[in-house]
Amino acid sequence: MKGVRTLPSTYRFQLRPGFGFAEAAGWTGYLKQLGVGTIYLSPILAARTGSPHGYDVTDASRIREELGGERGFAALSESSKRAGLKLLLDVVPNHMAASGENPWWRDVLENGRFSPYADWFDIDWEGEGRGARKRLLLPILGDDLRSVLERGELGLALDDDGIHLRYYEARLPLAVGSYGIVLAEALSYLPKRERTSRAAIDLSRLIARIERLGDRSERERKIARDPKAADRIASEKRAIRKNLLAARAAHPEIRSALQRIARKASGEKGGALRERLFERLLARQHYRLVFWKRAAAEINYRRFFNVADLVALRIERPAVFAARHAMLTRLLREGAIDGLRVDHVDGLVDPEEYLVRLRRRAGARRPIVVEKILAEGERLPPAWPVDGTTGYEFAAAVAGALVDPVGFRALRGTWKRVTGDAAGFAEMTFRKKRQVAAMHFAGETRALALRLRDFAAAQGDDPPPLEELEGAVRTILAAFPVYRTYARGAPIAASNRSIVGRAIRDGRKADPAVSRPALRLVQKALLFEGVSRKNHAARREAERFVQGFQSLSAPVFAKGVEDSTFYAYAPLAALNEVGGGASVPRDGVAAFHAAMRRRLKEMPLSLNATATHDTKRGEDVRARLYVLSELARAWDSLLPRWMRLNKVHRTKVENVEVPTPAEEALYYQTLLGAWPSSGGATPVFRKRIRDYVLKAAREAKEGTSWLTPNAEHEEALARFVDRTLRTAGANPFLRDLESFQTGLSRCGAWNGLAQTLLKIAAPGVPDVYQGSELWDLRLVDPDNRRPVDFERRRSMLEELATRARRDRTSVVSDLVRHWEDGRIKLFLLAEGLTFRRRNEPLFSRGEYLAMRASSSHARHVLAFARRLGTDWALAVVPRLVAPFCVNGRPPVGGVVWGEASLVLPPGAPETYANVLTGERLRAEKSGRSRILPLRDVFETFPVALLAAETSMS
Repeated sequence: MKGVRTLPSTYRFQLRPGFGFAEAAGWTGYLKQLGVGTIYLSPILAARTGSPHGYDVTDASRIREELGGERGFAALSESSKRAGLKLLLDVVPNHMAASGENPWWRDVLENGRFSPYADWFDIDWEGEGRGARKRLLLPILGDDLRSVLERGELGLALDDDGIHLRYYEARLPLAVGSYGIVLAEALSYLPKRERTSRAAIDLSRLIARIERLGDRSERERKIARDPKAADRIASEKRAIRKNLLAARAAHPEIRSALQRIARKASGEKGGALRERLFERLLARQHYRLVFWKRAAAEINYRRFFNVADLVALRIERPAVFAARHAMLTRLLREGAIDGLRVDHVDGLVDPEEYLVRLRRRAGARRPIVVEKILAEGERLPPAWPVDGTTGYEFAAAVAGALVDPVGFRALRGTWKRVTGDAAGFAEMTFRKKRQVAAMHFAGETRALALRLRDFAAAQGDDPPPLEELEGAVRTILAAFPVYRTYARGAPIAASNRSIVGRAIRDGRKADPAVSRPALRLVQKALLFEGVSRKNHAARREAERFVQGFQSLSAPVFAKGVEDSTFYAYAPLAALNEVGGGASVPRDGVAAFHAAMRRRLKEMPLSLNATATHDTKRGEDVRARLYVLSELARAWDSLLPRWMRLNKVHRTKVENVEVPTPAEEALYYQTLLGAWPSSGGATPVFRKRIRDYVLKAAREAKEGTSWLTPNAEHEEALARFVDRTLRTAGANPFLRDLESFQTGLSRCGAWNGLAQTLLKIAAPGVPDVYQGSELWDLRLVDPDNRRPVDFERRRSMLEELATRARRDRTSVVSDLVRHWEDGRIKLFLLAEGLTFRRRNEPLFSRGEYLAMRASSSHARHVLAFARRLGTDWALAVVPRLVAPFCVNGRPPVGGVVWGEASLVLPPGAPETYANVLTGERLRAEKSGRSRILPLRDVFETFPVALLAAETSMS
């Protein structure tokens, strides 16, 4: 957008209890020395106690005290400004914690549909039949309700907020109208001599007052007749609660009776009381407690994906938007934050409307980036007033550039042969998306089928049976090629028509048994086909269906692909990444250049992310695994050999060997990618791998899953990890693995440096995930949320800076020689980010000019120039370097690059300085072109950032 300030490079801090605002402020000096321009913060608002991430917001009006509260944030903001750093804040508009710590949600639990916040959350208060009333479903129990009650797990608690149900850490408010049930029990527990005491009289009066409130249905009738009755009833409830607390404080015998009831209700000898009390209490609440596994089929509020304790907000309502952004608006007005990152934009009912409102709050000059996962060929909607994305598509472009497409095709063949599964990525994706639609979103799918039926009825058609409609909805969800569309009613844009048409065709092909009439009805509703302007009922039902479908297609895509397919299909696990997929372009270099030109034109403030809190594996784990595409022939023999060596460690579970071939192949790739640079298979590493293997198996949803864990299968996996990684005695597999891994990690290091330089110099905003300044060998969360040793990084950086000032040549030589310790990556990042920050206009606005290498080494180089006026910078990285890494040799010098050269763009300067090494280079004439010999470009360092002399000042 015109007029928006540039966003300097970002560094992501994952705030949590123990690492809050004070700790982040303590490292602003380090970030400045690293060359970072912006601190990028995870959510800062009040969240569930102990939350490790802050996305489960409980109170949008407060800054989280566990992080340091308002005072701590103000200190961080001031510290950042003194260091010349901006603040980019992660905003979570789609959902909040469905927790008693959330005052809005707590009020809904207490007052149901007559809470002032009942319409702030996306709750379906209607039943399947017109006019039917439903209670809010709370799927929080670890078992069915009867078993929970029999074990005494449900209890009572009384505090300053009133009477609550207690289920482990959860506190659920009771409807004030049901207090009388508890107080009547308390009255009966008063000693006989106290039955006529002042305490008994006060308690009896309070019970009578509660009874006058009437039951829930009676209150609903009152409010329906007289809307002002709601305020009177709410006022009376507050008075009752206040009087109860006063009576408890004034009469020790009442306090004692209530405590006795609470103890007995959850005690071993309280069975009779428990049955009598809870049966009546639970029937009077606005919510219904059920086993958590029933959420998928019965839940009646929209969630974040399938997470029941994150409830979706109706942020499209002005009052909800204003309340949710109250603190954010204040911080913007005070200038405490400089930019916004919008989480999960696809979860919003109407992203465009939300972003327009947010832009008004933020102003024209503050950058806004959105977490939007773009499918191949997809673009951000042009009407969105944003400046870019959080950068998953950048990581996918880098992967495409560093993977050998020929080798990758061979890896797919190896996977198919070893696993015995002929399904490719597309077929596996359809299978898994359909599975999660049925397993995790059955209730939402049925709701869409009901809307389809209403749509057909409004058009005067006889709809197919409900089961066929559900099947058709699942099929189209499974075949949908993008996360979602953004239709806002008729007419439907041509791009959306194309997407829906493709989904219909692919769905029919993948599922020949699907009902064609039901499929046709889905198409008609999604495209508003045959809906006349005069038929308001049909139009309304089509709009309801489209809105529901768009809200559901994104979570089905995410859970089906990112959290299922990526763990079940992994010929090359490095490609199974958010925003990516199991494919690479035929010409990764050309595709990268094309993507970067589009990036500069369409979204120049998108983050160049190579690791985030959501990525499936650390950026250098992926960089290592890219090398497998160059060693496909070796992998084709290694993988079966390792499976034969470890066959003895497998366990038969339900007549199936565990791990399965797919689980085992993914396990070996994980070991290769995450293997420590030193120390080998330590107890800590073994635990990390066990945790990962368990998570991967549950996500794959084959032998076990989160919904239906298979303890035998999971125990077999843990045994397999422990036995294959044992260090005592002879372990030929471990010797073989370490031998192969040594060469793989060396080549992977050069890939890691290449991807680091690409994100520094390419269009977009370089983004660094906390701790990834050194080799990032972490796995998926929670592994990638582990504490970071910032002091180690700071001392390394200071030492490098001091030594480089004295003798840069010796530092460079030392770093290349001792690449394993990760200092070489830290050095590259600091030097590159510092140079970029000094030349920000060149990188934020400068042209992007693709370059090529001559001779047989052309496929081994990716290079481009950035030009703004007379300022030039060249980024040159090697790729597919396995042939050069003979005997541990780095890809530097004339022995590797021979007579190959880099062809400069027309008008390029003649002389350059290597920003990293300090070396001077002069271009040579070659016909009509100027060239730089690659032996000079890569003389001492495996990547090069070259600046024209005018850009070095």
